[in-house]
Amino acid sequence: MPVEELGERGHIGCAPREVGTADVLLSDSERLAATATTAGVEVELRIGAGLPHVYPSMLGTPEAAEATDQLGAFLRGRVR
Repeated sequence: MPVEELGERGHIGCAPREVGTADVLLSDSERLAATATTAGVEVELRIGAGLPHVYPSMLGTPEAAEATDQLGAFLRGRVR
């Protein structure tokens, strides 16, 4: 489904976008967040200084633990 249609369908919002300044997809994530916001979809873009692509999967790091906790809180608040 195109992101532009999410706001029209009563979507729960986008899960927090976790990217780093060293992430090769940083600019894509910024565009996705801007498009979603324009479409009325709630989105939170979190950019970690110096962090690489998929840093939330880097188990054992404080950054990954924080990202996982934040994603869990998002899901617990919206999925039943």
